[in-house]
Amino acid sequence: MNVERLPSGKFVANQFFLHCAMLAFNILRVIGTHLIKNKPLAPVKIKGQRRRLRCVIRDSISVD
Repeated sequence: MNVERLPSGKFVANQFFLHCAMLAFNILRVIGTHLIKNKPLAPVKIKGQRRRLRCVIRDSISVD
């Protein structure tokens, strides 16, 4: 939502902007949850492995 820095120096304007961002976030979250729950073939959650960037670079360099 890009609300790290609020656009105005006025508290009321920043409060309004933050409330709009929260409302948009919550609406998108509800829509996403509703679509996933009502979808019969929801994607299976596959547990992935986390890799550090250092390991990925080392492995790509060491490939012959």
